[in-house]
Order: sequence, then C-alpha cells, then structure tokens
Amino acid sequence: MCEQYLPLIIDHVSSLCLSDDEETPQLCKHLISYNLTIDEFTHLQSLLLQKIDSSNIILNITSNCFYLSYLTHLKIIECYFGYENNSQHLILNIWRLIKLTHCSLDVTFESRPTFIELQTISTSIKYLSIKNFIFSSIELNHLLRSTPYLRHLCIQFGESTINELYFIRCVPLITSLKLHFSGSLVVLTNILKSMPNLIHLTLETQTINLNGNQWKQILLDYIPKIKIFRFLIKILSFKHNNTEVQLEDFLNTFQTSFWLEEHQWFVRCDWPQHTNKVIILYTLPYCLHDTYVIYQNRWSKSTCPNTHNYNSYDQVINVFYKGRIDNLS
Repeated sequence: MCEQYLPLIIDHVSSLCLSDDEETPQLCKHLISYNLTIDEFTHLQSLLLQKIDSSNIILNITSNCFYLSYLTHLKIIECYFGYENNSQHLILNIWRLIKLTHCSLDVTFESRPTFIELQTISTSIKYLSIKNFIFSSIELNHLLRSTPYLRHLCIQFGESTINELYFIRCVPLITSLKLHFSGSLVVLTNILKSMPNLIHLTLETQTINLNGNQWKQILLDYIPKIKIFRFLIKILSFKHNNTEVQLEDFLNTFQTSFWLEEHQWFVRCDWPQHTNKVIILYTLPYCLHDTYVIYQNRWSKSTCPNTHNYNSYDQVINVFYKGRIDNLS
C-alpha cells in the first residue's frame, strides 16, 4: 500500500519520521526498496531520524537533504555512527543546509567529529542542540564562529585547566543556553561573558559551588538581562561538624529579595541519606526533563513558600528511586 500511494502524495508531505525502533523496524530500508530518496519529498519541512545504526544511511539521507528547499527542522536522535564513515561528513552535510533553522543531534560517534575543522558557516541555524559530544573552549569557539546567527544553544562542556583562559568569541544574539558543565568557575564566567544578552539559562554541574550571593553577583556582572535561571548542582558537602547549621546558612543566601521577590526563583537543597559527601541544590520547578533521582534525605528544605507544590516536578519523565526498598511502605 505504501509503495502504491506514497508516490502520489510525496510532494505534499511536510513532516517525516524515519525510525528503526521496535514499532517501525527497517523503515529506512523499506523506503530505499521503494526506490524513493529523501529529496523526492520536495516540500518537506521537518525530518526526524531516530534509532538508525547505519552511518551509510544517515549520510545518504543528509546528503540528499541539500536539495530540499523547505527543510527547516532536522533531528537526528538515538542514532549510531560507526567507524566505516568519516563523522565529519555528517556535520558538513548539516551545515550545508541553507534553510535549516532548528537542529538537534543525539548521535553516538565511534570516531568523534571536531568542529575545529569545520570551515562552512551556517547563516540559517538559530536553534542548536548537541548531545553525546563534550565541547572544549576551543571547539565551542569554532562552533559559535560557524553559526553566527545562533539564538538557542544546548551543549555539554568539559574543560581542563590548560585552556581555561582561552578567549570565547562574543555572541550577542544568543538568548537561551542549556549547559551541562564540567570545568572551573573561570571558564564558566568566560562563557557567560560571551553571551551578554542571555535571557534563559539552564545549568547542570558538579564542579561549581557558589552560594546565592555569589550567583547573584555573577548574573548581574555578566548576564544582567537574565529572566529565567534554572539549575541542578551537585556540590561537596561541608567538611566540618554542624552540617545542618551550615546548610541553613547556605540556603538563607537564596532567600534574599533578589531571589524571592525580584525574580521569584525558588530552590531546594537535599542532603541524601546514602552519602555524607554530596549536597544536591536545584531550582523549582525542576529543570531536567529526563530523570529525577529520589533519595531518602537526612535533610531537605526549600525556599518555595508552597512546600506541597508537587507541580514543581511536572516536567519529569523518568523517576528512579535510590534507597532501601523496605522503606517504601
């Protein structure tokens, strides 16, 4: 039926998902067996490639996307890219799509591509999300150079102290940043300095330990236009005795007029029972969509005036419990 009717409507299809998951196994190969190529979907605007483990198929499809004059949205998620092809070709294929505005990449690469070698500049990409790829300052700088009109960015960042003073180019158009960060405070402030018009910041880190007053100063100094600030921070617990007293003092720094009145930013601080070493600090509503790990806490407190506001976690998709099963009753 698909072979019979798809050619009749192919130039009217605006959105397409090609997936090799359990519900649609070998879908890409079926498309090929019908002697159809992606460039025949002449009015395609949005394309999703999901759970495809053939780099040949991924490269062939993205190469043919070059001929799609209306393609603005591309997602390649939960895919695998093996050694048999140069992963750099995939990045180049994407950056050559002159109408593409939204791009999401979640690809496991056996051979890691690099943005340092990317010479092509995309003047169309405005929304970019890249997972399973850890950027350094140098690579981030090249990424920003190759996408000068970027507005929204979601990346993972990891940096050794060797390059922590590396200059990051200013990108005034970026207004939204979602950052999984591993590095020093110097590097983080360098990134924030480069985005002076940032309005929305979501941060996940376990290498930055600042209290509310210190965060306030950084935000005012580097991103004064910030409106939404969400974070999940895992920090080393206090080393001395009276931990609960220190936690109270720490949480009080997030209860100033700057946090509660000017911005209405509320946080929760958890001290899990299973460890003495880690404190978990996060904003409400909870900012991560994928997982929220529930611990038994020896101490937990929030600055939110409504302590029973469970809707603060309404974006959580997967919940994992870490604790003793016999305590669930």
